[in-house]
Amino acid sequence: MNTRDSRIPVLFGEEIPPGRGDAVLVGEPDGLQPDVVAWRDYARDSARGHALGCRCCGGRSAASLVLVALFHARARGEVAPFRRLVVKLGAAEETQIRAALAGDAFVAGRYVAG
Repeated sequence: MNTRDSRIPVLFGEEIPPGRGDAVLVGEPDGLQPDVVAWRDYARDSARGHALGCRCCGGRSAASLVLVALFHARARGEVAPFRRLVVKLGAAEETQIRAALAGDAFVAGRYVAG
């Protein structure tokens, strides 16, 4: 039996230096490197192509939609594969991400607070 957790670790804090192969969730996209993921970009684009209140997105928080969209973009090869997600957001956004990790079954199945 394989006991290894295959979920993507999510690390929180400005002091955490992102490493090679990490994605970074930030508040402002200006001046970012190609492997950095912008919070607002995914918040805006996360439900593109879905009907308002669709079964897969209905009832999800903005933070959940961001994490779901990021996971799908990674799976489709739209962003480089990453081994960890480093969150460098304000306190309110960090709280939203933590709530998504705890309360959304899809998100909790793909990510884990590290």
